[in-house]
Amino acid sequence: MHEQFPKAKLYGTARHISRFVELPWETLRTEDPELHQMFGEDLDFSVPRGVDFISKNENVHFSSVLAYHPSSKTIHVDDTRTDSRLPKAARLIGRPDLLIFHPTLPKALERRRGAASDFRVWAEELIERWQDAQNLCAAHTGLLTAERDKGPSIHARLLSALEKTNRTLRAHERKYG
Repeated sequence: MHEQFPKAKLYGTARHISRFVELPWETLRTEDPELHQMFGEDLDFSVPRGVDFISKNENVHFSSVLAYHPSSKTIHVDDTRTDSRLPKAARLIGRPDLLIFHPTLPKALERRRGAASDFRVWAEELIERWQDAQNLCAAHTGLLTAERDKGPSIHARLLSALEKTNRTLRAHERKYG
């Protein structure tokens, strides 16, 4: 991306900056509230609570900075949520694409009392705050749009995705309190 737009400012998380040291990153990171304020006129940002933002396990990429663009009613997310495009045959018979929380959630939850609750409350607040979203742009998996996919609303899918995490969150609460 930098090669195609060399004059564009690069903002990334601490993980991006440490992995791609050769790039000319801005000093402000995407997880910094100052950056959220800087773009606050156009975007609403959120960082999941109760999970490691940058895991010590290199294979766990659950947490990310989510951004909502109210004008286009689009949620932009890296790894926290995943949109799975179903095969064409399933879509032809009316099955909507899937929207889930990233499967590494069990490994991403902080190993402390209250982490599962913190995550649940964050997700519930976010789902309600962004309930008018009609599109979801998920890195690595694709674009879920109201126009393309005639299934349940993004809001309904997010509520369903959160419901599917209940087993994981309850197991974490049993283990850590």
